Amino acid sequence: MLLNTWLTAAKRHLFSASVGGASGRRRQGATKAPRPVQLELLEDRLLLTALTINNSNIDSFVDVTTGTLSITNAELGTHDTIVIERVTVDSSIRGISINLSNVPLERLTIETVTVNTFTTAAIDIDLQNVTGLRTISIEDVVANGSDQAVDITLLNTNVYALTIEDSSLSGIAVRANGTSDIANGIITENQVSAGGIDLVVNGGATADNFHI
Repeated sequence: MLLNTWLTAAKRHLFSASVGGASGRRRQGATKAPRPVQLELLEDRLLLTALTINNSNIDSFVDVTTGTLSITNAELGTHDTIVIERVTVDSSIRGISINLSNVPLERLTIETVTVNTFTTAAIDIDLQNVTGLRTISIEDVVANGSDQAVDITLLNTNVYALTIEDSSLSGIAVRANGTSDIANGIITENQVSAGGIDLVVNGGATADNFHI
């Protein structure tokens, strides 16, 4: 009887310890569970700040008369990032026109894009008094037209990194005016034809760390 009593008590102790340990682990897991959810919500919120243009919505931004894909302050709205990716633009004048002024913008990316039959510029970027700009990135762009392929003009607009790479372009022009500062610039691994590459820095603007 004493042995049976001891075995019964031992089993009860082991069982309660096991249950307690499991519940303890569950309690610990419960406190950590919301963290990944919070991270996912944060990522979703960050992604929502990007204005992304691709084959699914490009028609909303293209002028039906000229074929120009245009982004102004109105199209940007509350977004702080622009991404144009995996599209083909056929335009009688400018291919892609981005004209922004007096707005915050963090990133501008144009990637895997083909622009055909333009007569003014394949990609025309004009930023005036734009703040918070970290990167302008143009990559894997093919421009088939009769004028300058990429034309970037900054007026009183700083950018930490400007990169143009892995593209086939008829020419590249980058202009920094007013108080603009291009902290880092890289133009590399491109096929550039008749127009060549122009970097123009006027007035108090700077582009001290630029590599071509």
